[in-house]
Amino acid sequence: MICKKCGAVLDDNAKFCTTCGAKTEDLVPDPAVPEETPAEDKPLNQTVTQEELGEKAKELLDTIGDTSDKPVIPPPENDFSPEPVKAPEKKASAIHGKSPESPSPETAAEPKNEELPPLHRRETAPPPVPAPVEAPVEEAAEAPVEEEAPVKVGAGRLTGAFIISILASLFLIALSIAFSVKLGVSGDTVRKRVEGMKIGTVLDAELDGDTVSNDIFKSLKFGEITDGAADKYNFREYMAQTNLLYFSADRAADYAEYLVNGKGSDPSVSVKDITSFFENNDSVAAETFGRALGNTEYGSIRKQLENNNVEEALSVEEWSSKSGFNMKSMSYLFSFITLGIFAALIVVLLIWIAVIVDRRGRHLASFYGNIFLWSGLIVFLAGFAVLGGAAIASTLTGHLVYYISAQVFQPFALFAMATGAFEFVVGFILKKVKKAIRRRERREKYAAKEVEKALAERELN
Repeated sequence: MICKKCGAVLDDNAKFCTTCGAKTEDLVPDPAVPEETPAEDKPLNQTVTQEELGEKAKELLDTIGDTSDKPVIPPPENDFSPEPVKAPEKKASAIHGKSPESPSPETAAEPKNEELPPLHRRETAPPPVPAPVEAPVEEAAEAPVEEEAPVKVGAGRLTGAFIISILASLFLIALSIAFSVKLGVSGDTVRKRVEGMKIGTVLDAELDGDTVSNDIFKSLKFGEITDGAADKYNFREYMAQTNLLYFSADRAADYAEYLVNGKGSDPSVSVKDITSFFENNDSVAAETFGRALGNTEYGSIRKQLENNNVEEALSVEEWSSKSGFNMKSMSYLFSFITLGIFAALIVVLLIWIAVIVDRRGRHLASFYGNIFLWSGLIVFLAGFAVLGGAAIASTLTGHLVYYISAQVFQPFALFAMATGAFEFVVGFILKKVKKAIRRRERREKYAAKEVEKALAERELN
């Protein structure tokens, strides 16, 4: 049943409307739900015909009121099920003078489609038409982006870099040798090395075509000075018992400190110093020659030393005069400031080479490798020549200079060999890096050619 007041759907046995409270006499049967016929009036299998439904709907419409002025909403297409007709809620409200529910502002502002004139009705939006599915278009294979070929370094640049690499090698050799001298030719080192020499080997070493002992004996005319008490045999024994090595070690240490480190005063050995050496060993002369030496003998020794120009031969000023270079300034070459300047110049030259070859890895590894490789090899050979070469020459010739060089300059030689070996290893590694870079460039060039070949074949196919 349908309430004529509010349009609510109620049960057939309801006596009052559950929504507005109207009596059942004011209610009308629900047209959507046909009333069931009692079992005694109508058989169970009896169905309601279409004419009966039409008559009941007509009676219901007559009861509600004339609805001829309202547009008839056509049923949706392809919908064959009969839809129950419901009384318009607004009409029922108008009849009874009150609205069961106050519509929301949005509903009141927007009129319903059924109440609009036919020209102003909103047509139901048609279902959205799916967009046509486009067949996937195969994108054309993009051609590989070719990287710009590196600009080749010209012959002029390579020549300039080669010249600068020679300068860098020379500076590196000078730095390595100066560093080795600074560490291996100090005063204390020289003193210890001289004191460790063998006095017999020194006296028997060759000097000016004779042994050192015989050469000193002849140059001082020691036999004449002692009136025949001394000969070359007992003179060698005399010299072997003196403190010759300690005297020489002190003087050599003074020379090293003055020339290498710039410390102390002029260390030149004078005639007076040599004469004092003989005076300090007077007791040894008395035991060896059977008599002590007096002032007359010492005066004769001094005179012979002056005649032989021994003082000039051992003078630093005389060395400077003959060489044209102030030997005192030699210490500046081995100072840490000079070593730092050499290192800075080498770094500048290396950077200059990098700029000239446009920082290309292969060229950098090549030039840097040559610099360290050849410099290290030369420094290593210099150290080996002092250590091994001097020792071999001393053994073969027995010359005093080779023996002293092998003994005194051994620390310098070891430092030079270690420095040279390190530089050689660095240069060797850089040369290997250069070969690796070259192999990689060849592989990349070969791969690029293969890619071009494959693309050309693909275009042909």
